[in-house]
Amino acid sequence: MAVLEKKKSDLKIRCLSGAVIILLTLALIYAGRQAFTGFVVVLGAMSTFEWARMLIEKPKSGIYEFSAILGALVLAATIYMNSMTTAPMIILFGAMFLGIFMHFRSFDVSFGKVLGGFFYILFSLSYVGLLMMYAGKDVPGPIGSPVFVPFDQDALKILVAFLFVTVWASDSIAYVFGRLIGGPKLAPKISPKKTWAGMLGSMTGAAAALYLGGYIIEQQFGIKIAETLDLVLFGAFLGVVGQVGDLAISVFKRAHNVKDTGNVIPGHGGVLDRIDALLLIAPFYVYAVMAVV
Repeated sequence: MAVLEKKKSDLKIRCLSGAVIILLTLALIYAGRQAFTGFVVVLGAMSTFEWARMLIEKPKSGIYEFSAILGALVLAATIYMNSMTTAPMIILFGAMFLGIFMHFRSFDVSFGKVLGGFFYILFSLSYVGLLMMYAGKDVPGPIGSPVFVPFDQDALKILVAFLFVTVWASDSIAYVFGRLIGGPKLAPKISPKKTWAGMLGSMTGAAAALYLGGYIIEQQFGIKIAETLDLVLFGAFLGVVGQVGDLAISVFKRAHNVKDTGNVIPGHGGVLDRIDALLLIAPFYVYAVMAVV
């Protein structure tokens, strides 16, 4: 009985925390570029802090804090430059700087894992920030010279919002399908609770979210993002991508005997636990958006 009550209490805390996360994220998107950029930078700092703490068991020289501060600065610079071409180079420079710091402080850990994760987290989050910075594109003019065509910024906020909605729907429906249907395990050695039914739920949730986002933008702004079938298929693909992103972080958590990367979010764990799917989905989503708008 006590166990059941604890599970109910944990679920209530998890739902309340989730609701706060959703409302806060949507509010910051609505608030505009500066507020949202600050939000993304904070996510980057907290995620790189958690990543370093997970891989480096014995802290010294303030490596956790250094990783977080460097991550925040690199991510802010990347978004400020507003260029997908220069983003990887800026982040690679940051990773190299972190590697130099670790080398001269004689860290006895795998540099590849630490620096690879640092790059991966910031690279993915940079795309989230750069999507919000999108203003429009050049198209051929009547006499051959390019003409800049601005993109509706209110429609852009919906596109940014539905990046997160797609991730949330994917995670939520995956959880529901996994609990209600169960069945064969997806990757029992990595994440024992994940099932193939959950994968189907992830695909369904992401497909429904992406279809809804496309429908809202077309109805409200007259902008047709893509055909319905394309939206559904791409959404299903993102559902698979999100599950892979989740498993990718789980591999490292299991290797280091860590259940959660942190405890900053009641009922959810760390920031990295909450954005593991987002990190892999974001580049695919942003590339697709840039290709069609």
